[in-house]
Amino acid sequence: LALPVAALSLFSITALADDSTAATTIYVSSTGSSENAGTVESPLDFASAVQRVANPGQTILLAAGTYEYDSRIIISKNGENGKLITVKPQNEGDKVVFDFSQQAFDSNNRGIQLNGDYWHFYGVEITGAGDNGMYVGGSYNIIENCQFYKNSDTGLQLGRASGSFTNIADWPSYNLIKNCTSFYNYDEETLEKLKYVKPTSW
Repeated sequence: LALPVAALSLFSITALADDSTAATTIYVSSTGSSENAGTVESPLDFASAVQRVANPGQTILLAAGTYEYDSRIIISKNGENGKLITVKPQNEGDKVVFDFSQQAFDSNNRGIQLNGDYWHFYGVEITGAGDNGMYVGGSYNIIENCQFYKNSDTGLQLGRASGSFTNIADWPSYNLIKNCTSFYNYDEETLEKLKYVKPTSW
């Protein structure tokens, strides 16, 4: 079961867990490295930050720029109630674009697949994915002020993290999609388009 952005469900917030426990802020850039410390002077790469380093309550600050990927980024870590993991531009107004245009058209080639719970994505753009730009399979997440465009399926979609999840209790719930825009997304195989959705304030 997969729900397009038009069939949104309401939900709350929170974060992730692993190596980084001291700092509350993790710095990331498009030229960052998995070997770096996650500071302003030594930024991490995005995949390392969200898959390995971030802990509940931390904020991942993204330097302005284009983050290019040719494969799906799967996020499985969880935050906690009241301790979301926040992902947002380093400075208000910075343009942060996740560009997956190197991906081939394929149903497995989503851009960012958020299987974790209690995340807050704010103010980023996702484009060029070989399937959905972002796929949310987790619960209690917030996707806010984001743009999804020129992806090869719906820009943003909610659905089971795995087709093997037959128990409805394992399906995504209590997610909040707020003030997001999705446009020019197109499924070449089924000739489906997602029409422009005007942002609304909830």
